[in-house]
Amino acid sequence: MILMTIILILVFVMMMNYAVSYQNFKIFGLSFAPEHAEKDEVKKLQRQFRVTQLIIGAIFIGLSFLVSLDLFQGLRDFMWILILFSYFILSYVPVSIWQRKFMVLKQEKGWIYETQKRVVDISVTREKGKAAPSKKWAWLIWLLSWVPVIMAWVAQSSGSFLLPLILVPLTLIVIPLSYDMVISSKTPFVSKDSEVTQAYMRHFERNNAVSYLEMSLMVNIFFIAFTALVLFNPSDLWLILLLGVFLLAIVALMARTTQKNKDLQATFFDQAEWQMPEEEGQYKWGAYYNPSDSRLFVPKRISGMGTTINVALPAGKVIMAILGILVVGIIGLVLMMSLSEYDVSIQADTVAVEAPMYGLEVAYDQIESIELNEDPLEGSRTNGFGGMEKRFGHFNLEGYGPVELFIYDSHPYHIDIQFSDGESPGWLIFNQTTQAETEAVYQALVEQWEMNQ
Repeated sequence: MILMTIILILVFVMMMNYAVSYQNFKIFGLSFAPEHAEKDEVKKLQRQFRVTQLIIGAIFIGLSFLVSLDLFQGLRDFMWILILFSYFILSYVPVSIWQRKFMVLKQEKGWIYETQKRVVDISVTREKGKAAPSKKWAWLIWLLSWVPVIMAWVAQSSGSFLLPLILVPLTLIVIPLSYDMVISSKTPFVSKDSEVTQAYMRHFERNNAVSYLEMSLMVNIFFIAFTALVLFNPSDLWLILLLGVFLLAIVALMARTTQKNKDLQATFFDQAEWQMPEEEGQYKWGAYYNPSDSRLFVPKRISGMGTTINVALPAGKVIMAILGILVVGIIGLVLMMSLSEYDVSIQADTVAVEAPMYGLEVAYDQIESIELNEDPLEGSRTNGFGGMEKRFGHFNLEGYGPVELFIYDSHPYHIDIQFSDGESPGWLIFNQTTQAETEAVYQALVEQWEMNQ
């Protein structure tokens, strides 16, 4: 968990570093002429923001190590979640603060441009969509999202892993459906020279479309690699490394897209007199905010990185509220899972182990063997909860295959129940909070099982 926290924070710091970069003639959604963006005052504010993000990231990386102290035993998962979400919330505070600072600087220096006017250039409009790769590539990339499902089906994986994978292509259908919106996004600034505008638009459109397709392809590759690891080489370390590589690849793509658009600006800005409009829209709560813009979904500040929501519209506010409720619900669910204990019930005919959202009841005549084991359990989670102190749900473990797992990591001992029906999962593995309690449950379970032989 600590390693994953460090990776997430470092990647997020890099993302924030690019968020304050000058791109598409804007910084934090505020328009700046190229000559103004190069002023020392602007560069100073950018440096201050980046240093602030580094300091916040360093503080929370340090806090993540405190979770391993005995003081937080029994609350480590709760503290880890609290630290991570506190970081994400706090790291957005400087965005609003520095956005105001940039606005004040613009006002003090008189860098306020004319409000953008709606100008329709028919020759440019006719060229829209011609420079971008064909939409068939978006559909082909979406078809790749079915590969993890096929892999799990061929490997005869349990339904607990297969069913969540089906949600991946159902969710990623947004790739081809939103492609037209990506390539039809507004060209940031229009020249009085129509030919220059057309040339700029073609390059800008292709950059955005290619970046969008590349990012979508990366998401698919991640899910394919994730599925392969879970099925054929289950290891939490490899999964964390895969996540780190994926996030770094996204950051690298963001950096390349930003640089390409900067080069595009530099190339075409010298060819004609550009109009420098003052955009009415700004960014609030990480989303686009412009009451005068009728679009609900708009491109993100970093071109080619997908879309965001116009929260100035009533529909945008509703979507943000729903997303907020979902986030709070997920946090509450994870906290419930991390703080709840397992319930082991040994009855006359069955043994049952229960945890939040997961549980299994087994009749004694379905049991092939019961063993008390202290060998380490290596593998990965396919559908369940994996915290710093406990793991439960559906797992795929080395030497076992698919199992139903309910484990406290405070000691190595666990009870292994193998089923005789040959179905998946083939094992129920669980323990109690201490070795002594686990041994006591094992003795009681074996006695009851032998009585039913």
